[in-house]
Amino acid sequence: EKTQNFVTKYQELYGEVPNQFAADAYDAVYIIKAAMEEANVTPDMAVGDICDAMEGAMTKIKVDGLTGTNMTWTEDGEPEKDPKAVQVVDGAYKAME
Repeated sequence: EKTQNFVTKYQELYGEVPNQFAADAYDAVYIIKAAMEEANVTPDMAVGDICDAMEGAMTKIKVDGLTGTNMTWTEDGEPEKDPKAVQVVDGAYKAME
C-alpha cells in the first residue's frame, strides 16, 4: 500500500513511473527526519551540534520504508534492512516473498 501510494503520487507530480533511486531518496528523507526527531534537533542549533546529534541518533532509530523494513545503522554507518521488492502483475503491484 505504501509503495502504491508513492507511485501514484509520483506519477501525478512528475508524469512518469518512479525508479529505484526515487524510492531510495524518499526513504532517505524519512530516515533523516527520524534521526532529527531522535536527536531533538532544533532550528537554533549550530551545524556542528546537529551533525554530532545526528551521528548518535542514527544508531538508535529503526525505519520501515519503501525499500525495506527494520532499517538500522551500525556505528560505522553501515545500513542493515530487510529488503522489499515488488513486481507488477497485470498492472498491479504485488509484494515478492
